[in-house]
Amino acid sequence: MRRVLEGDLTIKQYHLYGIPRAGSVVIEYLLEKGNIPYQRSFADQETRNSDMFRKMSPRGQIPILITPDGHIITESLAIIVYLLNEHPEIG
Repeated sequence: MRRVLEGDLTIKQYHLYGIPRAGSVVIEYLLEKGNIPYQRSFADQETRNSDMFRKMSPRGQIPILITPDGHIITESLAIIVYLLNEHPEIG
């Protein structure tokens, strides 16, 4: 699922929201393997229930990847497919 962030929230690197040892390990591995710059944020329950987070993930689920051009991708498999398409060198 892809949604574009509104306003001036475009970033210069990937931003990954996850929880330690839950769902984002493979994504982190791919980003690290490719030396792809990214920021990681651990989203606790309070964060996942916030309005800001729910705009990105209506069900409050993780992981979420925000791309450098401001697209939001949810679901681990969708994020992995996206990264492999954008960065074939990591496959």
